[in-house]
Amino acid sequence: MSDKLFIPIILGTSRTGRKSELVAKFMLSKLEVHPEVETKLIDPKEMDLPGDEDGLNLAEKNPEYCADVVKADGFIVISPEYNHSFSGTLKRVLDMCPPKDYDHKAVAACGVSSGSTGGARGIISLTNVFRRLGLSQILPDLYFPNVGDLFDESGNLKDPSEYEEKLPMFLDNLVWMAKTLKAGRES
Repeated sequence: MSDKLFIPIILGTSRTGRKSELVAKFMLSKLEVHPEVETKLIDPKEMDLPGDEDGLNLAEKNPEYCADVVKADGFIVISPEYNHSFSGTLKRVLDMCPPKDYDHKAVAACGVSSGSTGGARGIISLTNVFRRLGLSQILPDLYFPNVGDLFDESGNLKDPSEYEEKLPMFLDNLVWMAKTLKAGRES
């Protein structure tokens, strides 16, 4: 059994042409090389999310997701901003498992937008959902404004220097919180 923290990345949309997938892959590349973390990308495009079912009814259709939630020590949620909030797809994914499965686990939010706010308004809305699920949200959040201009055709950040200072603090806070909460859950 690994002593590493399991911190999956949840991509918050299944929309065609989604730019937030670039952010999710960027974050995945950073977590995959982190010495204390095991990770994976959870993509709602790969899940069974029929439009006529919600909440816990979807758990039976997506047992791997629920197993990942139970196993997780924390999460990174990549949330695009839709009309000053987060996506309905993200809400359906998060609601799939009961709050007890998320309780006392760390969560870090990455906001994504095509405009200048970087998804901040969506993260504000999402914070209430995190609290209801029992997740402990770290600060700072990480924002990706004007996402269409941030990445090149190969999916690389055009100017990574902007995130060189922010990303270590973001990941350090997430890992610290995940370790602390894991110790608390185990004692």
